[in-house]
Amino acid sequence: LVQYDHDALMRPTYCASKCDVHWSILTPTCEAAANNPLFGRLLTDPTTHAMYVEYVREFFTTVLTDPFLDRIQVQLEAIRGLVTDDEGYAGDEFWAREVSGTDVWDYGDGLTTVFLPMLRARTDSILMQLAAIDQGDLVWDPSMGTSSEMCVDWRDQVSML
Repeated sequence: LVQYDHDALMRPTYCASKCDVHWSILTPTCEAAANNPLFGRLLTDPTTHAMYVEYVREFFTTVLTDPFLDRIQVQLEAIRGLVTDDEGYAGDEFWAREVSGTDVWDYGDGLTTVFLPMLRARTDSILMQLAAIDQGDLVWDPSMGTSSEMCVDWRDQVSML
C-alpha cells in the first residue's frame, strides 16, 4: 500500500513510473506483497486479503461517491481565487484542468497530475475492478503476493474465461 504524495499523485516515483489509476487493488504494494513488512502477511493470506478487498469496496461505495466528489468540487470553487492568482505556476491552466468535470488526469508530461479528475478516474477504475471480481473475471491467487511486478494494471490480470 502506497501513500501518494500530493505533488506527484498517482506518480509514486519510488515505486514505478507506470503506476496510475489502473493499479490493481489485488496487488497494492510496490513490490511482492510477501516482502512488505507491514502488509505482507495480511495480503498473502486468502482470508485477510478478501477482507481487505471488502474494505476497499466499502470505502469506494460509501465514502468516495459522487456526493463526496461534488463536495470537493465546491471546496475547489471556494479557493479558486487563491489558485488562479498563485504566481508560482500557471494557475489558470491548472484551474481549467482541475474543474474540467472529466477524468482526464494525466497530461502526458509525467509530472502533472490533476487531483479531482485523477480521483474520479481512480474511483471508476476501482469500481470496475470490483465488478470484475464479482463477475469472476478478476481473481486473486496467492502467487500474486510473490510477484515482483510493480504497479500491475488490473486490466492485464483479467482472466479470459
